[in-house]
Amino acid sequence: MSGDPLNLPKAAFAEAVGSSFRARVGPDAIELELASLRDGIESSVVEQFTLMFRGPLDAPLRQGTYALDNARIGEIPLFLVPVGRDERGYEYEAVFNRFVDQSV
Repeated sequence: MSGDPLNLPKAAFAEAVGSSFRARVGPDAIELELASLRDGIESSVVEQFTLMFRGPLDAPLRQGTYALDNARIGEIPLFLVPVGRDERGYEYEAVFNRFVDQSV
């Protein structure tokens, strides 16, 4: 199911909540957990949702696009933004705001 994240249905991400994603950082990789999927405003025209990832304290990521690999979804590029930190690790979000009809 690899490829363009815009073509992946929200349900594919919902099924991957709790699973591990490997973020490629140069020659290395960092394990991230897809912690949650938060729904946004939805209509017959627009679909909005946010993916929340958790990563380790010892390897913070900067805002940017990363190749993320997941056993169920495959490899996809996602733009991650660091949004928080606590004793369990760093939090990152990826925001989706897209037309339901991709031909628009």
